[in-house]
Amino acid sequence: MHVQIGKGRVRREGADVALVGYGAMVSACLTAADMLSQQGVSATVVDARFCKPLDAELLRQVGFRLRVMGTAAASRTLELSC
Repeated sequence: MHVQIGKGRVRREGADVALVGYGAMVSACLTAADMLSQQGVSATVVDARFCKPLDAELLRQVGFRLRVMGTAAASRTLELSC
């Protein structure tokens, strides 16, 4: 599998919110998406793969179609923006 530097990928499609992470935090985002689905919230999970360069185009595409986007950091915090 070829990984293109600076390009992220959608690991899970959802319709309500987006969770964005890279590295070990992608697993945490997938777990959070499972928990949200039990509450009736459909979450897209984006594996940014890199923090630099960030795939701004992918984030823009996801951000335009969803109301809320959250980013997971290595400190295990979640920041939300609407």
